[in-house]
Amino acid sequence: MITTSSVQYMLREAKSRAKQKEFNIDVEDYPRYVTDSKDLDYSAVYALSKYVEAIIDKQENNISEFYKDLDVVSQYFNAATNIVRDHDYSIDYLLSGASTYFLLDDFGSAKALLDQLLYRDLENDDRRVLFAVLYAMYHRNNNKNIPQNNRDIYEKFLAFLDTGNDIDNIYNKVENYISFLLRQQDDLGVYYSQILYAIIEKADNNSSWRLLPTYSNLSIDIWSPFLKQSYAPKILWTAQQLIGEAGLLKGNNGIIQLPTGVGKTKSLELIIRSSFLSNRTNSVIIISPLRALCSEIKIDMYKAFGKEIKINQLSDALQEDYVVGNDDKKHITICTPEKLKYIMHHNMEVLYATGLFVFDEGHLFDSPKRGASYELLVTTIKTLCLNDTNKQCVFISAVMQNADAIKNWLFNDAGVLVSSQSIRTTEKNIGFLSTTSNSVDYYIDNDYSTRNYWVQNVIKEYPLLTPTGRISKTKKFPDSTAKDVSLYLANLLCRNGSVAIYLSRPDWIETYIKRIIEIKSTQILFENLRSEINEIERDKLKRLMDIHYGVNSSFSKGVLYGVLPHYADLEDGIKTSVEYAIKNDFFKVVICTSTLAQGVNIPIKYLLIAEFSAYQRELQAKEIQNLIGRTARSGMHTEGSIIVTDIKFYEERNNSKGYIFQWGGKYNWEKKTALFNPQNSEPCGSCILEIFIPLNICNRYEPVFLGGEVIEAIKNGDITLSELNKELVQVAEKIESKYNKEEIIRNINKYIRNTLYTLDSIETHLCFLKGIEPDLSFEEIAENLSKTTLAYALADDKTKTFINNLFLAIAEQINSIDEEQNVIYQAKAMTSINLTKQIKEWLVKNADEVEKQDVQKTINLFYLLYYSVNENIELEETVALKVLELWLSGNTIVQIQNKIFNLFNIDKTIYSIEKFCRRHLSYTLSFLIGNVIDLSEELTESTKLFLKRLQKRVKYGLPTTTSISIYEKGICDRAIAQDLASLIGFDDVDDSYIIPILQNKKEELNEKLKLYPTVFYKLFNEIII
Repeated sequence: MITTSSVQYMLREAKSRAKQKEFNIDVEDYPRYVTDSKDLDYSAVYALSKYVEAIIDKQENNISEFYKDLDVVSQYFNAATNIVRDHDYSIDYLLSGASTYFLLDDFGSAKALLDQLLYRDLENDDRRVLFAVLYAMYHRNNNKNIPQNNRDIYEKFLAFLDTGNDIDNIYNKVENYISFLLRQQDDLGVYYSQILYAIIEKADNNSSWRLLPTYSNLSIDIWSPFLKQSYAPKILWTAQQLIGEAGLLKGNNGIIQLPTGVGKTKSLELIIRSSFLSNRTNSVIIISPLRALCSEIKIDMYKAFGKEIKINQLSDALQEDYVVGNDDKKHITICTPEKLKYIMHHNMEVLYATGLFVFDEGHLFDSPKRGASYELLVTTIKTLCLNDTNKQCVFISAVMQNADAIKNWLFNDAGVLVSSQSIRTTEKNIGFLSTTSNSVDYYIDNDYSTRNYWVQNVIKEYPLLTPTGRISKTKKFPDSTAKDVSLYLANLLCRNGSVAIYLSRPDWIETYIKRIIEIKSTQILFENLRSEINEIERDKLKRLMDIHYGVNSSFSKGVLYGVLPHYADLEDGIKTSVEYAIKNDFFKVVICTSTLAQGVNIPIKYLLIAEFSAYQRELQAKEIQNLIGRTARSGMHTEGSIIVTDIKFYEERNNSKGYIFQWGGKYNWEKKTALFNPQNSEPCGSCILEIFIPLNICNRYEPVFLGGEVIEAIKNGDITLSELNKELVQVAEKIESKYNKEEIIRNINKYIRNTLYTLDSIETHLCFLKGIEPDLSFEEIAENLSKTTLAYALADDKTKTFINNLFLAIAEQINSIDEEQNVIYQAKAMTSINLTKQIKEWLVKNADEVEKQDVQKTINLFYLLYYSVNENIELEETVALKVLELWLSGNTIVQIQNKIFNLFNIDKTIYSIEKFCRRHLSYTLSFLIGNVIDLSEELTESTKLFLKRLQKRVKYGLPTTTSISIYEKGICDRAIAQDLASLIGFDDVDDSYIIPILQNKKEELNEKLKLYPTVFYKLFNEIII
């Protein structure tokens, strides 16, 4: 055993040395180390050698005993590769480290070290064949320089990967070769050849040829055509084995609750492929919460299946613009939950024909605005799957802490949970910056009592210049703010890998970029940020940023400095370009909000956390875990660093009185560091259940239970809760403290707003179920539905009664509708009964005008309806109508901002314009128009088609059918879609004709696309064409 205290001390110092080099600290500024960096060489090599010898000799006890040491061995070899990265003997560290990671089932970290060896000068010895065998399991490469005496081993191993045959012959050859080296007393050759034997045994045990037939109950002959392809996985990672062992490849329902970066994407492919190969289904639907994630999944599915499967990503527009295959051809449909719910309301046959439902990021049940709707959608689909054993339902999430409870609700005894506390992920290191000690102190294993290792003398201060060009005596960079030190560290570290700076608000991103631009110093600052840019891609992204945000905007100037923004309301095309640029190392620094935690696959090595808030609330542990999960993506890095740059938070950690202040304190330290422990992630809740959880109205008051009042309000006909809200606010107004009063009113309004989202979802779903079960009364439907919800499953007995009463109260209100026809309408609609009534009244009043199909008049009428049913619109009506007109005409955000200023002398920020266009127009107004179409029995089919086109114009902010068709096919940038549409020359090319026209204009369109970020050229040629 090498896990002694002395070994642990040496490992800490080795890791500290490696970090000093990683942070580019001058050697003379290193701390004084007690040990030598090579003191662990012998122990690490000895432990690895004894482990592989035990494997060769089949000594099971020793295998288990020495396996415990491999974690320390891998950490040391990884540190050593950084310490001596420029020396010839770093090859031995890299190869030994990659082998150790592989034997630990950390296949991603093994690949990261192998990639560093790819262009190193490996001599023609036993190291080369070991490298070649390891690398062949990731990428097939032509290793012509393998010595003849073991080239046969390599070639037979390649054959094994392609066929799964002849493994015993390979074992014999390696054993014979080891015996030869022992006789030659070639110690180094024996060391690497024994590792080679262990690696081959690991490959044999994890072989796809061996495991997939067992996991799927399908013969090797069925799997063989796929496994012979170069892109097929030759070995299964641990996550894929867990999924196979749980029976998901045999059609079992289940939840996959595994960390980010362990191979869930490849696992999903195998689940789908086995479903198709077994002929359990021809139809798969993948549901993902964001359009960006849907696009990412679409690309992954294209890579996995190519043209053998029809892959269709549905538009976000809530209208019947979809064709979900009902023929014999196998197909995968990808959409958001809202789109699937729309399909469910309009054509249940689609769900009946689907054999596999996959919910990616499937933990949205407690998302305030969409959680209840999502829960009720899932409730319906889970009922389908339980009633039909030929259907399969799979949920994927990295942060579903109470996954077992969710599994029991979803599947009763008919489902499985795939979860493991021991599965290896890329190492994540949590560090805290201190300017007092000028160090980054790292803590491990969720022990925040004592630092484990550290980086010293991290920050060097640079004098700044005054406006007159003189050296300031007081101002330096960086100062002690989180902003300055975050930017300093981003510049320092970006040469090693991508850096993300997390902020809670999008408008703060601009302040960080402005700080970079405004700083003037005698020194060249931010040189690394600029030097790490791909200049060609910089110019393309700068061009697009100029179009959307203006030449003089901070975002455009930030591109020149190598810093990119990322947040929810950012233009889709810019977000897509930023993600692609970071993934491909064109840029190294992104400043982002929590969008980074929402599943977007950006490979970050360093995450700098400047604050622990998420706008007007604190970050939750599961949000922190999702952020951390985006660092050090598997296969790219061996470790990731999460560095907290809120200096006072760290420096006041021992101050027992500090909890009364905003900054730090012992209480705050213990509370916030607990967020880094994945075991502290909050359980996945339910928005329906949230109604009956006492509301924490203010930290100085006891929580208040309002669930009973909500039920009474509904029974009394106050379905909008307006009277209840008024009463609660009146009580709050009597509180003397202004601060407490404002906080209480804010929390009450939030509770009422979120409750209304939930009530509308329940009401809509009850009406939908009435449409498919007309023989049941609303009370019967409500009783049945309430008892099948997640809320009911998670609740105690008392709360179960409240939930049941809530559903019955809503059912009674629906029953109060006299006209049966209204209920029939409501079964199809996705709006509340109250809003449906307003829409019907609006249609009666305005149908004749709408029939004239005048765009401007019709959109004005729609907006007036929208304005009348929404209270939280920030723009004045005439201004909002002008923004809508400009949005429909395809104006960019900066064009809208400038024109509004010129017309109304109103200086609206970019963020307020974006928010209004994205949330009010693109989402809510578009949704309203969709519901008008559904309820418009009195309108002609021609007018309905006119409204559907208008709805998509509102959805995407595009002026023509052609530009919309291009956008929906994957060129998801408003400016580029219009640019390409102008080359086509027709305005009304719809989805069914756009592909042939794009193919016909391919050369001309490609020339145009070369002006823009490369991602669109690739999307156009790889996906669309």
